[in-house]
Amino acid sequence: MNAMKTRKIRRVCALVLALGMLLALPACGGGNEEEADIDLTAVMEELTGAYDMPEMMTVSSTDSLTSFYGIDPADVDSFAIQLCSTGLDADEIVLIRAVDQEAAARIAEKLETRYQSKLNQMQNYLPEQYEVIAACAVETRGTYVSMIISPDGEAMTALYHNYF
Repeated sequence: MNAMKTRKIRRVCALVLALGMLLALPACGGGNEEEADIDLTAVMEELTGAYDMPEMMTVSSTDSLTSFYGIDPADVDSFAIQLCSTGLDADEIVLIRAVDQEAAARIAEKLETRYQSKLNQMQNYLPEQYEVIAACAVETRGTYVSMIISPDGEAMTALYHNYF
């Protein structure tokens, strides 16, 4: 009788554990989270308003995505871009929302190419601007891809991250 009681208790415990694990699985998934819908133009206005960025030029044409960055406009859902119009400063802010994860990866690759090109260009031409670029990076968060190059890049990136 004692052995039967022990087996019954073990079965009940196993059943309770199995049910507990099944209930815990959806909490671990995290795959159904919706991505934030961020107004990149508003983010850009806040970034450029909060930090001194003289002689910046707004890039608003989808053709410029291709000519400046080699990005296929079909990969882009929305974007906001400002870059230094003189070429004497490395300052450049690129905020892009891709249409999907695969497009975000392609965009990040193109921005990484632009980033490396700027690094190479400034290394011998304007070494102080090289240091500014080297302290910055291309980042991907879901379908959002950014490249924020500025002497205030770290603070600007933190401000951008607040939108997520």
